[in-house]
Amino acid sequence: MTETTQTEAKIVEAGEYVLGVMTDAERQDFERRLNQDPELAKEVSSWTEHFAAMSRKFEQEPVSAKVWAKVDRSIAMAGEKTASAVAALFAWLWKGWAVAASAAVVVLGVQLFGASQQLNDGPRYVAVMKSPDKTTEWLVEARPNDTIRVYQIGGLPIEGNPANMGKSLQLWTKAPTDAGPTSLGLMELGKPLELPADMLPKLVEQQLFEVTLEPAGGSPLGNRPSGEIMFIGTAVALK
Repeated sequence: MTETTQTEAKIVEAGEYVLGVMTDAERQDFERRLNQDPELAKEVSSWTEHFAAMSRKFEQEPVSAKVWAKVDRSIAMAGEKTASAVAALFAWLWKGWAVAASAAVVVLGVQLFGASQQLNDGPRYVAVMKSPDKTTEWLVEARPNDTIRVYQIGGLPIEGNPANMGKSLQLWTKAPTDAGPTSLGLMELGKPLELPADMLPKLVEQQLFEVTLEPAGGSPLGNRPSGEIMFIGTAVALK
């Protein structure tokens, strides 16, 4: 393993440790090496500070009682040791994270994936798009001169598949200084969406992203939405 590869492996491992996604055996081995490797300790500190700074960019919002009820049931079904680990993880997610637990995990996963894949230098932008009733969310990840990805991490706030109702899901964006929105095209429920970033007129902090429910084929108004908002959110820059 080359020195560069070893450094990359340490970055990814440190991120996984801070996220709390290691198994007990992996965590114990990592902590043993952590006490002996200043470079590894530095990466853990860097990830911790990075995630803490990222969490402050989001508006705080408590996890719903419905989500916590599911957590409680999962803990009750788990063994004592596993339950402690699950409880600790959710308590850690709760402290300071500004979005619902599922969205927070995805945002952090995007961060870790970006480090391990050595994406281009420069900021990435992430928008957590919430349904109007805030019961579900989708996530947008965009990088200038690269790609826009939409992660369908939750269900729709309506029953059924729009395609079976003669409807379409349409993705829109609007920068704070733009006169009007720009359509980024139609989406299919359950299918990942990846688009070239040059479809955007620009990509900046606080850029609006939203998904609307439109007639089949898209909004009849052409340059602006006509239907019900399914998801909406603004982007923050992850340096």
